[in-house]
Amino acid sequence: MASEIKQEGVTEDLTHGWYKNRTPEHPSQGVTEPAFTHWDTEEKYTWTKAPRYQELPMQTGPLARMAVAYA
Repeated sequence: MASEIKQEGVTEDLTHGWYKNRTPEHPSQGVTEPAFTHWDTEEKYTWTKAPRYQELPMQTGPLARMAVAYA
């Protein structure tokens, strides 16, 4: 039995991305402001936002689509 997904639990984490805002926010409320200043891969290393559900990392790419199609 599948549980209901609550939209307010969805956030995008920018912690390791080259963006100004580092607070996880809902995709409809977050602002994407680039803040690349120098090549520092110790703290920041990507232009990708990390999707989260209830603070847990989620797969949203091709693997997730295949799993949903299979189910």
